[in-house]
Amino acid sequence: IEAGRNLLSHGHARDFGPLLSGNARGFDMIRVSMERPGRLPWIFRGLGPVGFSGLIADMGRNQDTPSSKLIVWEAALRPHRNLELGLALVDHQGGEGSPPASWRERLQEAFFILNRRPFYFLPQVGEVTDKTAALDVRLTVPSRGLDLYLEMVTTDDHDMFKGAGEALWNDAAWTAGLRVAGLGDEGRLDAWVEGSRTGVRPYTHHQFTSGLTLDRRVLGSPLGPLGAGLEAGVDWTGAQHRVSVRGAWERYQGDTYYDLPGSPVRFIRTEDNPDEARLRTTLDWTRQPAPSGLRTTLRLGYEHVTRFDFTEASRSNFLAQVSVGYVR
Repeated sequence: IEAGRNLLSHGHARDFGPLLSGNARGFDMIRVSMERPGRLPWIFRGLGPVGFSGLIADMGRNQDTPSSKLIVWEAALRPHRNLELGLALVDHQGGEGSPPASWRERLQEAFFILNRRPFYFLPQVGEVTDKTAALDVRLTVPSRGLDLYLEMVTTDDHDMFKGAGEALWNDAAWTAGLRVAGLGDEGRLDAWVEGSRTGVRPYTHHQFTSGLTLDRRVLGSPLGPLGAGLEAGVDWTGAQHRVSVRGAWERYQGDTYYDLPGSPVRFIRTEDNPDEARLRTTLDWTRQPAPSGLRTTLRLGYEHVTRFDFTEASRSNFLAQVSVGYVR
């Protein structure tokens, strides 16, 4: 059991997963989780080791519905030693100005006890809460040092059976990646690549209009509506040094859309603004000559932004950072 403020992430993405990432500050939360994976009884033992956690977090005052609450249920299982499957269910409810509901209704929503159409995947039961689901899968090949992962987030603003395309594309955010470890004659090189894509509205809601944000920062991917990104890097680890080089391309869309309820199209683009594109590269060098002692890190970076702030202007950004620490 943990209580207090802490960062929370979900999935296998390197930096910014589609559901919960380090893009926002830590949650003020209470979390209960299994200390280590366990086995389910009876015939369910075949599912392999299973992990589970649940939390309730305060979304802060900087919301259109201040002091709303976020309930997150996470589960992971490993049916094979090289395969891991994960599921997360998120319920956003309460707060000042939120839809009224009884304690019974709120508990039912928090535990995903759905009275109508119970066999549908996240159906629209009522207007009390905003629900989100995340699925992830990771496949490892230890003999090759290979790690593949895929993550997807979707919302409850659809019927999964009748509108799978809407659920899995317009309302979804995706991240896929690949990592290879132990390259080179001495096995000191690691390489990775990761791509992300967000739909029109994976983090929005028509009543909780601040969406899935904490202090106005998205809990998941910061790419925004219809954003896309591709990132890759190489890490070299020596006896006393570690060098990392990474490059990234990101596209942010600045168009304006209008939600037309009852229309089969729903979102109508009313303003076509320029897309912002970013090309970025960074170099990190860390030197620690012994397990303990003085450690120094140098970080250099360059970024070129095309159509900055969705205008016709472009700009360049530079980064230089030096840090020194002592490890006992």
